[in-house]
This record gives sequence, structure tokens and C-alpha cells, in this order.
Amino acid sequence: MSRQMQTIVYGCGPAGWLMATALQEAGAAVTLVGPDLDAPWPARYGLWRDQTTGLPEVAKHSWPRVHVIFDDQRRRHLQRSYIRVDGERLKALLAARFEQAGGSVLDARVVQCIGPNPQVIVKTTQGQFEVDLVVAAAGASQLQASAYQTAYGVEATLRSGSLDAMTLMDWRQHKPEHDSDPRPSFLYAMPLPGGKVFVEETALAARPAMPVRVLQSRLEHRLAQYGWELAEADDVEVCTIALDIAVQDQAGHALRFGLAAGMVHPATGYQLAHAIEAAPEVASACVAAFEKGRMGQALIEAGLQALWPPQKRRCHDLYSFGLDVVCQLDTEQTRRFFETFFDLPAATLHGYLDRGLTVGEAARAMLRVFLSTSASLKWELLKAVWRDKGRVSSALWRPNVALNEAQDRVDAPLSSESFAPSDIEMNPTKVE
Repeated sequence: MSRQMQTIVYGCGPAGWLMATALQEAGAAVTLVGPDLDAPWPARYGLWRDQTTGLPEVAKHSWPRVHVIFDDQRRRHLQRSYIRVDGERLKALLAARFEQAGGSVLDARVVQCIGPNPQVIVKTTQGQFEVDLVVAAAGASQLQASAYQTAYGVEATLRSGSLDAMTLMDWRQHKPEHDSDPRPSFLYAMPLPGGKVFVEETALAARPAMPVRVLQSRLEHRLAQYGWELAEADDVEVCTIALDIAVQDQAGHALRFGLAAGMVHPATGYQLAHAIEAAPEVASACVAAFEKGRMGQALIEAGLQALWPPQKRRCHDLYSFGLDVVCQLDTEQTRRFFETFFDLPAATLHGYLDRGLTVGEAARAMLRVFLSTSASLKWELLKAVWRDKGRVSSALWRPNVALNEAQDRVDAPLSSESFAPSDIEMNPTKVE
């Protein structure tokens, strides 16, 4: 009987648990390593209900449709069910599956990894291990990013005023007089049982990140303008999401997954759905490669090929261009842009938000938005294309050679360099 692929997954957020469970169920022998493994996940995750296919019921709250508001006269109603994920339940389900499949956990921090040569030596605060594959899924605190989504949210009882519908985006601008930041933000609002609400002021994409204190001030001012009075907050959420972490191109020392792998959708800030979809595919590819005798960096290459096939990688580049566009728009241009965007056919809109489009379909969606928008916004979009013409042309016309390039690297000499924990250490203030 052939031996199992010995694997360490470092990181105990959703990406880490999803990847550890998928690898263990695919036939690897996995140890999930992280500090405070039993600690609750701090973030509130939202998903479209149809993105949870293959999972048991994980909705804490759900809404049959969502609203997008541009101003007092213009709004859209999206007939697509949206859920707030029960993080505690999702974590418990994954932990039960992981344990049932034979996985093990280690409450520790990774101190250093050396290799692969062809195996990886992993030094932790609880001992040293020699494994075939390391998956780094502990966030991206030490990785470079320039664009961020930031948000400040409050969950509380609504004493006065009313919120009847789930609001994905409310772009009406309500800024205090002392607020000199010209960049727009929107309200994300959930009506909850028992007269409670969750309201969050969000800067969709900004370079540099919009300060949280600005978002808090805007939220308080907005609520006052709407006539909404909240009781004392039951909980406060502050989150910062790096939107432009570079996609991993080279094998290196570990296979990155989740935020560390650049899996955040550059246009939305969401990544949980991508992780749910990708984890089984990546796990199967790594185990299959191991069973074929591949070792060291070749295992990481197999995972990268499954995580970023050429079409998906090129689409990611187009979405990243969209991120750059949004970062350049003023408040009114942003409203007009999204009003046109949400007029796309439902299948196209869903595919864009879900990473479900081909390169051609994504490009046609962008062209449709361009043709439907105002002359002034067309000019801004044309300038953005010119500034980023290299990436746009590469995404649209680059040959699908990524798999061949990756295969060429499979047999390359293995590196025995080491990396320190700063490369993969979790930053709990940066969440999805």
C-alpha cells in the first residue's frame, strides 16, 4: 500500500479548514496547524445561496432578494437569494468532516519552513515535522497590496426607523461636513430577527485604504439622516481586505490558498465562495500528482494549475483591471458605473460576481457596460484602458501557455531555501 501524502495546512480560518478537509478527504494525511484553533471566526461572511452547493445548510439568515440603491429615485432589485453564513456552524461541519476523515490538529504557530528538498521541514512552537506539502492559508499580513476594501459595521436593535429589505449597496452619500475624503462609500444593511439590524459603511476599493474612523463617522451621520436610532451595539465589525494580492506564479516553498493566494475577487472583495469551489479541485490535483510520484515543488505546481487554470487567471487579470477603474472614479461616476453594471443580464451579472465567466464573456460584459454608460464615464474608462493597456491586452489575447510553463517547471531543480513565519503568519485584523 502506498503511503499517504504528509501535509501541513497552516491557518485556521475558512480557507484553512476548507483546504485541510478537502485534502484529508482526497487521501492525504493532514495536520491543521494554527493558534487558537477553537476561536470563533471574527468576520461575518455573506454568500449567494446558490454558491453553497454541496454544503449542508449554513445560513444563519437569508433573504430572497437584495436591493441596490443609487439615489432616491434609482434602484435595482436582484432576484437572487442571499445568505449570512453561520460561521460557527460552518466551522463545526468542516471540523466534523475533517475528524471523521482522520485529520489531526495542532494548536501551534509555524516558526520556520525549510525546503522542499524534496520534503519540507516545518518547525513549530510544538515541535518539528517533515512533510511532503505545506499549504499556507493564514492570511496575507506580510504580502504586498495597495488596494483595500475597508468597512465599519454595527449590529444592534433598531429603536426607530425601519429596514425592510436586505440592501447590498446603498450609494446615497451622507458625509459629515468635516469629511474631506472625496472617495465614495456605501451602506450594506441586513434586517435581522427580533428587531435587530446589521449596518456597515463600506469603501468598496481604495488606494490607500479609507480610514476606519472616516467610515464610522459616515455611518453615524447616515443613520441620523435616515432617522435610524440604534440601541447600544451588540457587536462591532471592523475589517480590511487586501484586494490586489498577487496571484502565486512560482512554486516557492508552500502552496498558498485563500487570501494569501490572491483568491479575493478584485471587484467585490469576496473569497469564501471561491475557496469552497476550489478546495476539492486543488486537493485532488495535489494528491493525484503525489500518487504519480511527484515531489517537492512539483506538488505545488499541480495545485497551482488546478487553482489558476489559464482562463481563470486571465479573467482575474480583467477583474483586477476593473478594480483599478473603480479606484479612479468619483462618487457620481461610481453610482453611474454600478447602475449600468447591475443592468447586465442576470446570467452575466451572476457569472461576473461568481468568477463563472470565460475571458470572452467577461470582456463582452465590460464592453456592454462601456457602451451603456455616459460620455464622461466612457472617457474615464478609455483613459483607464490606456493606462493599463499591457495587462488588458495580455488578459484578452495571451496564449493559454500557463499549463505548459508550469509543466516545464515541474522537473526544475528543487530549492532548499527556508522561509520564516512572517511569510505566512496570520494577521487577525485582516479578514474577508
